[in-house]
Amino acid sequence: MKKTTISLVAIALVLPVLVGAQTATVTPKRVDREDWKKPMVELRDRIRVERQNLKASTTMMKGKENKEERKDLRQEVKGKINQLRSQRVGIFAENLLQRIGQQISNLTNLLTRTNDRAKEMATAGKDTTAITAKITAAQASLDAAKAEFTLLPAKFDPLLTSTDTKLIAEAKSSASSTIAKIRETHARIVEAINLIKSAN
Repeated sequence: MKKTTISLVAIALVLPVLVGAQTATVTPKRVDREDWKKPMVELRDRIRVERQNLKASTTMMKGKENKEERKDLRQEVKGKINQLRSQRVGIFAENLLQRIGQQISNLTNLLTRTNDRAKEMATAGKDTTAITAKITAAQASLDAAKAEFTLLPAKFDPLLTSTDTKLIAEAKSSASSTIAKIRETHARIVEAINLIKSAN
């Protein structure tokens, strides 16, 4: 009996608070809805007017006398699209070449420091044959990456004026091959550094 009365009193006290909280949160939403409803109606009206204007302008272009104007418009749009595409290709190629050049520079510096550290170990009398082998392999793959990197600008230059998919595929494969050689160089340098760490 006590439990029932306590639970009834608790419900009687909590229920009005919950109902009041719900009504308090509903009111601001309705106010907010009214605030954005008017701009949305204005936007819809503006879009409707623009559609009607567009429809009127396209019906004017349907006649035979306007065929030449449409052809000129098509050629103008094609020219703008090609110009934008060539700009985007140029920006992409420039960024890619800059990143690859920076990676090659960083790997060259890392390889030089690793080679210097191996020479110090050799003068200290430690066995560095495995380290030297890794450094030599890394140098060979870095030289191959540098050789491919010098050919990359020539692969991207024709893309500025052409949309040939063969040229695009060739440029992508050349860039991918250079990046693969950079990754191979990095992996070999890391192996040499790990050998140096384990020898100390």
